[in-house]
Order: sequence, then C-alpha cells, then structure tokens
Amino acid sequence: TVVFWIIMDDAWVTTTCVSTVIKYVLQMAINETLPGKTLMVTEEAQRLSGNQWVRNVTSEGRKFGLNLISISQVPEFDPWVVANSELALFRIRRMEKDSPVASLFSDGAREMVPHLETGEYLNYHRDTRAWYLSFNPETLSPIHARETITKKLNQLRELINN
Repeated sequence: TVVFWIIMDDAWVTTTCVSTVIKYVLQMAINETLPGKTLMVTEEAQRLSGNQWVRNVTSEGRKFGLNLISISQVPEFDPWVVANSELALFRIRRMEKDSPVASLFSDGAREMVPHLETGEYLNYHRDTRAWYLSFNPETLSPIHARETITKKLNQLRELINN
C-alpha cells in the first residue's frame, strides 16, 4: 500500500502533482508492473474533474487492474468520468440541476437524496443505469437496521404517493 497525501496552498500545483502520480500509476498498470489490482482514492475529487489522466483511468484502468475512487462533497464531475464510473451518493445539501450527476436521477431518486440518513447511500450502477438504496452495515445494529429499513420504506412510499 502506498499513500500520497498531497496538500499545497496552490490548487494548480496540487492538481499537477496528483495528475502526475495518476499518470505514472496508469502507465505502470498498462506495463503490468503493478502488483495485482490497485485502488487509487482521490479526496476533493471535483478539483480533478476534466483531468485527462482521471478520464483515462476511469475508462481504461479497469482492464489493467487499476480502479479509482473519487470522494467529494460537491457532486460536480466531468460527464465523461460520471459515464464511466460507479457512483455512491451520500446525503448532500444541494445539487445543481445541470450537473452530470443530477442528470442520472429520476425525479423520485432526486427527491430521496436530502432524506438519506447516516449509513445510507444511493449507489448508481452504470451498466443497469439504475440507483439502489444501500446501507453501510457497520453503522447499523440488527435491530437498528430493521427499524431504519422500515422507516425508509415508509418514506419512499410517501415520496411515491406525493
């Protein structure tokens, strides 16, 4: 496991450094010099939106055993990256209507986002083009899970009926 924690005062310098690391890791994957499957995680990923190397990893990396997790509190990503990614969306306060992520939602799914609770998330599967409600099992005891699921089903029925 190798972790790069790159934080600099200048956003351009940070983006350039991270982009360079992504470029070299992708080249290693293509040249089969990475040991097995590799997972890269980018925090504040919206800053890399539109970056060519991020695009390359999301569209080509999987076939070379290279996967990317992009974490952001701002769901504004490059449409290319969104189209080639699986998405997990936790509760967010606002989402621009013209966002590439917002365009994936049906009206009902869009209304669910502000109602997500701790441990819940919506998972977008790019092949089926559908959203799935999921729970992080580490955040829920069995009794709490049953109560939470019952409550969520009632909320969903309410949203559908309104």
